[in-house]
Amino acid sequence: MDKGAHELTVRLTVNDRGIASSPIATDAHVRVTVSTATEKLLADPELPPQSNSIVIEGNKHGLIALAEQLLAIAHTNVEGYHQHFDSDVFAGFFESDGDWELIVGRNDKRAIRRAVSDRNP
Repeated sequence: MDKGAHELTVRLTVNDRGIASSPIATDAHVRVTVSTATEKLLADPELPPQSNSIVIEGNKHGLIALAEQLLAIAHTNVEGYHQHFDSDVFAGFFESDGDWELIVGRNDKRAIRRAVSDRNP
């Protein structure tokens, strides 16, 4: 293995419906902030032109937990499966300004169909 490479192992539990999951460490924390270009420029008019942004920040365990949750979603056997990340469902782990919700889903068929239709207008 390359000196700069690390091998990571993620334990996923798959239930009888084919939905994978991974536990979240109790000290894991992730925060999502959504800002418009206008908000950024109002806060600091000296900034160069800005773009709208979504920022995901977290402590080490939070980022690892988010990555594991994304892998669990990717490895589910349920087409269209999705997970809502919000402060009600993931209290203590997920936080956002303005009560934003992050929804991550696996939609292979719809993604493929859309990619094909985008190439053939």
